[in-house]
Parts: sequence; structure tokens; C-alpha cells
Amino acid sequence: MMFDVLITALPQVQSGNLRALAITSEKRSTLSPDIPTLKEAGVSNVEASTWFGLLARAGTPPGVIERLSSALDKSLAKSEFRAVLTLQGAEVAGGAPEQFSAFFRTEFEKWGAVVRDAEIKMQ
Repeated sequence: MMFDVLITALPQVQSGNLRALAITSEKRSTLSPDIPTLKEAGVSNVEASTWFGLLARAGTPPGVIERLSSALDKSLAKSEFRAVLTLQGAEVAGGAPEQFSAFFRTEFEKWGAVVRDAEIKMQ
């Protein structure tokens, strides 16, 4: 058994070399809608997904952040770029920097609790 990102595991699943039991995201993937979520498979309260975001150093002027955000949203609006990301299993989302900041804080708190509860230490 293993956990892997969909884009690298899916070719093995499609070839029959691996059997996907479930995905850890909140909803089914558009790349493989026949694979249930963990919740659908009977495992509740588990959600993990790979995500990417654009970060800037603390204290970056708001105007710079707005320009970066605008440029990113323009790129994400291009159908060719969205198609490439979608083929890689991405659920494309843009939005305001404040939305990403709130999401980032939620993820940081969620995974921080996992690290603390499991007493994971860096070596």
C-alpha cells in the first residue's frame, strides 16, 4: 500500500499494474472519476491534497503582491495553460491573495497538529 500523487500513479493504475483504492482529496478527480474518495470508501476525517501556490516574503509591499496575483490569474485564465495543468491532475484555482493566505493558514494548522500529535521530530 502507498500514498502517491495521482499524476504519477494513474498510468500504473490504468495499465493494471496497480489498483487504486481511493483518493485522499475531498472530491473525485476529473482524470479518474471512477476512483472513490477515502470518505466514500468509508474512511472519514481524512483529506489531503497536493497543492501549489505562489508565496512572497513577509513584508512584501501590497502593490507587488497585487501585481503578482494579477499576472498569475491572467496565466491561469489562458485555456492552453489550464489544459496542461488539468492533464496533470490539477484542479486549477486562482483567486485573491487573502483567499490563498487563509487556505495556507488552515493547511499549516492541520498539518502542524499532525506533526505535534505524532511527535514528529526533525533529525
